[in-house]
Amino acid sequence: MNTGSIGNARVKVMAILGQADIELRFLSDLGPGTIVELGRMTSEPLDLVVGGQLIARGEAVVIDGCFGLRVTELLEAPK
Repeated sequence: MNTGSIGNARVKVMAILGQADIELRFLSDLGPGTIVELGRMTSEPLDLVVGGQLIARGEAVVIDGCFGLRVTELLEAPK
């Protein structure tokens, strides 16, 4: 059995900066310059989510003008 091919599988990875609960009617008011508060302090780590599952936390970094995430904490897999 060839088990090496699973390492080539691609998954969507998301770094989540924060979240907000807003009223549906507010969405029609969104436009350039609108600020949506995300409910997370700048000192709090970002969430790293893979396949809908939170797997790690970290801090935002900039690499060659692009955002990245430096992992600071790996979370235990759910049992």
